Amino acid sequence: MRDPIKEPKYWRERAQATRARARRYHDVGQTRRLLRVAEEYDKIADRAEQWQSAGRSANSRLKDADKVVD
Repeated sequence: MRDPIKEPKYWRERAQATRARARRYHDVGQTRRLLRVAEEYDKIADRAEQWQSAGRSANSRLKDADKVVD
């Protein structure tokens, strides 16, 4: 089972939920803070996507190297 914290979907859902929560506040300061948190969640999701992509690339290179050795 994969760790949900490493999944971009997890962070995108948190960002979406935080934005929904921000819309319920009437305090402009609180709304802005929550929207900044949502932006940070999106950045984490972007990093998770990059991390996964880098991991797939590394795995692909290892598989290719194994083929050369065989």
